[in-house]
Amino acid sequence: MHLPAELVERKNELLLTLRREMNGAVAGSMHDGGIDYSLNFGVSIPTIRTVAKRYAGDDELAAVAWQSGVRELRLAALFMATPELLAGMGWAEGVDTFELAENYIWSLSRSADALTAVVSRLAESVRLLDRYMTLLAYARKAQWFAPEAVEVACRAAEQSGEPALQRVVENIRITLEEQI
Repeated sequence: MHLPAELVERKNELLLTLRREMNGAVAGSMHDGGIDYSLNFGVSIPTIRTVAKRYAGDDELAAVAWQSGVRELRLAALFMATPELLAGMGWAEGVDTFELAENYIWSLSRSADALTAVVSRLAESVRLLDRYMTLLAYARKAQWFAPEAVEVACRAAEQSGEPALQRVVENIRITLEEQI
């Protein structure tokens, strides 16, 4: 795929800015912990968010960054893309780590329409990360969803024996109790 020179320049500028923030010890620790990306600079999430703010709303750059195998570019894509772009087909399916799942839902939660549209697709999936993202959305914005749907997902997660899902359910239950 041939990209316009101006888009390549913006992507390279973003990449270089993130690379300057590299922390090799963090990248090594993530690799040792089983979190693998084709390239990982070990940049903190808050730093990536700060850098991505400079490109907020640049959906063209976000789409290109998302397709890279670079952890920091993929995360930056989530923070710069509009929720409407993130809700499109292919984004949720491209989430392949818990870190990306958490930040994908965080970014989508800027828009009730975008988040609920994605969750309506994810809730039907059996893929672990899709179930995890559904529960994260319920935990983050329970008021945007039917209580029955939240309860069904929570019961299924509790019965799954999957620790990551069960931890999110605990958070949902605490959040719902606080709302009473």
